[in-house]
Amino acid sequence: MSMAADAGTSVGLDPQAVLHHLGMTLGDYVTASSHWSEWFNRHALSDPGLLEQHAQLIEKYRAKYANAIQDRNLSC
Repeated sequence: MSMAADAGTSVGLDPQAVLHHLGMTLGDYVTASSHWSEWFNRHALSDPGLLEQHAQLIEKYRAKYANAIQDRNLSC
């Protein structure tokens, strides 16, 4: 979700349009982001595998969305 939003906004798409494409409102995004950020921070220090998995997913989605030029290119 965050990688798609980052990719869309980095090529000039309206952030709210990207979220709409993902089926989310800004409120949904903020709520989900807050929940998962808290969860990740609580668990990451005690689970080195989680940090590695997170790094791999970041690279995967950066590559996937590297050439996104329209919100139709943004899929999960």
